[in-house]
Amino acid sequence: MPIYERILFPVDYSANCIATVPYVKEMVKTMGAELILLHVVPLYPLPEVSGDFLGSVPLMPVPEDQRTQEHAALAEFANLHFGEIPAARVLLDGEAALGIAKAEKHFRADLIMLSTHGAGVVRRLLLGSVAAKVMHDVECAVWTGVPEHFSAERAKTHYRTIVCALGGDREHQEQVARRAGQLAKIFDARLVLTHVVEPPQVTWDFDFTPYREKLMSEAEEALLELDKKLALGAGVRVECDLVPRGVQSVCLDEAADLLVMGRGHARHTIGRLWSQLYETIREAPCPVLSTRFE
Repeated sequence: MPIYERILFPVDYSANCIATVPYVKEMVKTMGAELILLHVVPLYPLPEVSGDFLGSVPLMPVPEDQRTQEHAALAEFANLHFGEIPAARVLLDGEAALGIAKAEKHFRADLIMLSTHGAGVVRRLLLGSVAAKVMHDVECAVWTGVPEHFSAERAKTHYRTIVCALGGDREHQEQVARRAGQLAKIFDARLVLTHVVEPPQVTWDFDFTPYREKLMSEAEEALLELDKKLALGAGVRVECDLVPRGVQSVCLDEAADLLVMGRGHARHTIGRLWSQLYETIREAPCPVLSTRFE
């Protein structure tokens, strides 16, 4: 049984979206999954209404002639980029992230593959509102990639090395590591488990140095124990740094083609886990697959 049976690919016709196509095709073919192409058509305020908040303004439905054009554009995209792969084509109206979440529920998608648009300085400031909302709202796994990952020198659609970043309690670590192990087996990839020990905030009256080696040693022992329990045959890396920077360093050192992380259910408040998740994805040097754990 494949890990992912229904893959949802939101299409906006941008260069980044097109650059994501080879990754989507590789995943669909490898998993033997169904493919759903989704395009969300934005709604606009009625011409005679003005207001500061779009949510409080009546919205104008998409005219039928535009809807016909949108259907034709999506069909053309499907034929051009996925001609040999059967794909359902879905057109929804509204805000992009809400449309993606609606389609995920309706089609019971278990993976969303989503390109993001942040690059350079902008990328460091903002992951991308659509990607952030999607990861916050949906139940399934989400694959994200940014423009830097799609260059000819860096793009690797077949994953040869997968890094799995682990944090939180052991039960959740096990769920995420097991999924990373399944992916590594399917893609015949090398797997590296990593944990980043964060140093405490520097204060004049506390010296972290004596505790650093102890914490890193305990973290390494826990990863080795987990690797043995799940029979993953993975490598193990422990870093002492801020989580986003430490994970980025491991991915660069290991020449990772994919980073696998977990994201939990406690997402209705802005907590440390979610802020670190977004920042880690922003700084990752390769595509990231964030998988939900129970």
